[in-house]
Amino acid sequence: MGIVGLFLLGWIAIGDVWARTIGLGLTSASIAVPLGLMIFWVVRSGGRTGKILLLASVVLSFLPMVVHVSGWDAAIGKLGWLSTARGNVLVPLVSGWWAASWIHGIVAAPQIALMLFFCEGYQGRIYEEQALLDAGGWTTFSQVTVWRFAPAMAVATMWVVVSCAREITVVDLYQVETFAEQIYLGYSLGNGSASAGNLSQVPADFEIDYGWQTPLLYVAALALIAAAAVFLLVDLVRPKENEFAVLSSRVSLGTGVAGALLLVLLVLVPLANVIVRASFYVDSKSGILEQKYSVLQALQAVQKSWTDYQLEMFWSLMIALAASTLAVLTSIFLIRIVARSKPRQMFFLFLMAVGLALPGPVVGSWLNELSATINNESLRYLIDYTIFAPVIANVIFTGPLIAMMIWFVLKRTPDSIQNASELDGATVADSFWRIKIAANWIAIIGCWILGCVLCFGELAASQMVRPAGMDTVARKMLGDLHAGVNELTAGATMVMAAIAVGLAVVGWFVVKCGMKRT
Repeated sequence: MGIVGLFLLGWIAIGDVWARTIGLGLTSASIAVPLGLMIFWVVRSGGRTGKILLLASVVLSFLPMVVHVSGWDAAIGKLGWLSTARGNVLVPLVSGWWAASWIHGIVAAPQIALMLFFCEGYQGRIYEEQALLDAGGWTTFSQVTVWRFAPAMAVATMWVVVSCAREITVVDLYQVETFAEQIYLGYSLGNGSASAGNLSQVPADFEIDYGWQTPLLYVAALALIAAAAVFLLVDLVRPKENEFAVLSSRVSLGTGVAGALLLVLLVLVPLANVIVRASFYVDSKSGILEQKYSVLQALQAVQKSWTDYQLEMFWSLMIALAASTLAVLTSIFLIRIVARSKPRQMFFLFLMAVGLALPGPVVGSWLNELSATINNESLRYLIDYTIFAPVIANVIFTGPLIAMMIWFVLKRTPDSIQNASELDGATVADSFWRIKIAANWIAIIGCWILGCVLCFGELAASQMVRPAGMDTVARKMLGDLHAGVNELTAGATMVMAAIAVGLAVVGWFVVKCGMKRT
């Protein structure tokens, strides 16, 4: 009933731009929460399917949004193979609100599953193990686990709302007029006149100049939601003294079938959509055009896209490496400052919540306004000719997520060990660096690699502050997606996905290795 309520609330809220922003998050949550629960159920049951689904969830959680969009739009959008099969190639099979809700829900589902899995790792499974003595696995999950993790699902719902409100990739493609999208349109359209190729239509309630008060109020409202989610999550991952983790596997036919279906939905379907679209070509025989598919055509599309997107790939990687490095170093520095003070820790967590609440276009527009006031020649050179501005925008947008990852990694080392070292004469700084950092340096490197994946696909904030002549692969792909997923875009999707998947898998195993060492 709660999921149905979320869906209805989201559908009712599509009238006003503010309500529409929250409504998109609620309808997406009505899709993401059940799917996330199903993924969590399969993963915690163990077995080979659960392990594969866990790795897939990690990869999908860090995969750039533009790759997710391309994977589904290759079937249901303009030029999509399902739209082509229907006979009207220029009319999307699904578009607007429903397409945006579905993609955001699919993207958020693995993230919710990882959040639940993470919470269980701290809270243990003692209640489930007791219930399994008298009931089956599904009964235990539906009547014990689901209710036990109701607060975590509330955090998940708030996260979906916030993540939908700060992104523009999906809403820009499907023209869902959220607040972030309207800020971005104001930047794209300049003085308010729609230029050819930017939009097929301008929303009737479109506003360009919000001033500074409206974005501030909007960010404040989102910050309250994000703060509630962050503080509740921190409380949920605090180990409970009367619980312990039991790593038992209870694989059944139901979990195996459910895991296989989830892998098909989350991985195989979007991957097949892109491959089919990249394989498409038109052959002419006796003056008759025929639609055909070829593996060779798909390979040629990948090769051509790598050539055409090579410069954008280079800039994206450079920005990702610099932004992730800066974000990790800044996070460690801030955590070191707040390490021994509860009030400072609360302020740090609230600061991260505010960062999570900042929509990308708001970050970009504020940085643009700030850079316009700078007259220093050295700073002007950095802003106008280097990756400096995109890196700063990227750090502001993705930094809070990277900081939260490092926060929880360092939290695994008990404060009591630091206290003992200080009793033996070590300073606070020495105990932090020689114990907290030294014990978790491998996991921190893993967080840096995962941060590179986040920064590699970032679009919402950095796209508004790019210097002239510098483009990222995510920005270029989004521009191409407005015309539909063609063979070149499908090939670029596969190249970008391969880079992101490789980095995410390496980062995940490095984090796991670091945690085992700890």
